[in-house]
Amino acid sequence: DPCGFIPPAWLFRRGAEAAVGQAGLAFTEDAGAIHWFPGGRVASPVVRWSARTSMRAWGSVAVAEARWRLQRAAPVVRLALHPRDLSHPAVAASVERALRDWTGARRAGRYAELAA
Repeated sequence: DPCGFIPPAWLFRRGAEAAVGQAGLAFTEDAGAIHWFPGGRVASPVVRWSARTSMRAWGSVAVAEARWRLQRAAPVVRLALHPRDLSHPAVAASVERALRDWTGARRAGRYAELAA
């Protein structure tokens, strides 16, 4: 049973947050936060990758590294990727590093734990 909805970033438009809440789901998220319903917000940067093109792949690897350096003290951080992103060797290596680094610095958790 789904408890939240995370739309693709390019589809997150004004009104999307309200629509998710009206559908009876507990949360949605955008690039900067997790939004809980009926009201609430947890600031949370997201580290994400894209391997749609080689340029995007290498760019997302650089951004992932920068996020580690600049945002590792954030209380809640999310890692987001699509399985297809792992087809690019540099992205796959970056995801592996990110998982090692982020989970070495904090405990991994689930959305339900944040809601509690």
